[in-house]
Amino acid sequence: MASNEGHPSFPITIDRTQKLWRYMDFTKFVHLLSSKTLWFNRADRFEDPFEGKYPLKNLQAMRNSHSSVIETLVEHMRQFTYVNCWYISDHESAAMWKLYAQTSEAVAIQTTYEKLHQLMPEDCYLGEITYIDYKNDYIKLDNAFNPHMFKRNAFKHELELRALIQDNKTPMKVFPNGKKVHDYDAVNDKAGLSVDILPSDLIESIHVAPSSPEWFKFLVLKVCSDYGIDESIVFLSSLDEEPY
Repeated sequence: MASNEGHPSFPITIDRTQKLWRYMDFTKFVHLLSSKTLWFNRADRFEDPFEGKYPLKNLQAMRNSHSSVIETLVEHMRQFTYVNCWYISDHESAAMWKLYAQTSEAVAIQTTYEKLHQLMPEDCYLGEITYIDYKNDYIKLDNAFNPHMFKRNAFKHELELRALIQDNKTPMKVFPNGKKVHDYDAVNDKAGLSVDILPSDLIESIHVAPSSPEWFKFLVLKVCSDYGIDESIVFLSSLDEEPY
């Protein structure tokens, strides 16, 4: 089992040993360990309203050519596209702690591109997000993945590697003559997807949030022990180090 590589919509310029990070509060960490799953959020449920959408120039071209079907399809597929995000860096990030942990009772798990690739199913794609100007730039219309692999320049700090699964088996309408077409009025009742993984195979190291209380550090160690994670890969945040 491994993710699908080589698709033109999913550029990879990083090394296979490149470190990847996810910052999360403690409850999400425990859920990952206990459920042995990674959560893929539905694309239309992110806070960024531009998620999975085309830039202005694309929309203008669609509307000028009366290609409303494409615009309708894009909105529809946002419901059936699932995303899991990772931060590309060799080091911890103070900014990412503040943005995605927002509490001292949090952890960052660190893996590598190769580990993530090997654990993902074949219908999952991994790629680096490209950051663009949504007022002036244009995205190719050659496949349904493209709008999900671009974000606004304001998010460049995220340095995101994205894992993406798109459900092509969307609901169909069946006409009396037997003809089938996609039902663009269908509503997806799933908030996301849980993808099975072995946490011990995925996680290379675990980092406890900076300034966390002493009891929390012991709690992280206890939970790791309970779920078969080697305690030797648990570290205090490098941001807690004393000046030299």
